[in-house]
Amino acid sequence: MWDRINGDAWARLVWTPWDVMAEANELLIVASDVLPEPFRIGAYHDALCESGAATSGLDVDLQQGVLARLDMDEKEAARPGSHGPLHIRLLVTEAVLTGSVGGARTMIEQLGHLEDLAGRTGFDLRVVDNEAGPYFGMHQSFTVMRFRAPRFEDVVLTRTLHGGDVWLESAAECAPYERALLVLNDVIRPREDSLHWLSRASLALQ
Repeated sequence: MWDRINGDAWARLVWTPWDVMAEANELLIVASDVLPEPFRIGAYHDALCESGAATSGLDVDLQQGVLARLDMDEKEAARPGSHGPLHIRLLVTEAVLTGSVGGARTMIEQLGHLEDLAGRTGFDLRVVDNEAGPYFGMHQSFTVMRFRAPRFEDVVLTRTLHGGDVWLESAAECAPYERALLVLNDVIRPREDSLHWLSRASLALQ
């Protein structure tokens, strides 16, 4: 991943998703199986580990490092070494939000955590309408990462529960996922409707 950047000045043998997120200024995330790691509470992630859908513990420090950039002001962004503010758009299916990962208590806490995130600067949560019918890219979870720095081009990270991560970097490889994002714009609920749906889903579990 990105082993030739600026004449090898940024050469690195392995780039983890967390490394790349640190460089990105925008994440466009589609979740159709489980919630992505940056937004999980500990109990939700632990339940995934127990089922074999996750293989390592949740790194809370890395998670908080990403989320802290949602509320970054201009002063903080100007500090040396700062990666600047981050904008995240999470498109999540109803099936993910009504799942039973960890049981009802865990899901209530997890949905509450998403509601808290949705109130933060730079976080846009949209629920994919379950009644929208088939659409291009359904059942596929992926993340499009965009970058402010000109040395980086957009990349796509595709994830499956048991198939691991696949990085896509060429324009031809990324194009279908960019197209899927455009299609999803027609099947997602408006922002306020998404938040109301999330709140109702949480109440239904209580």
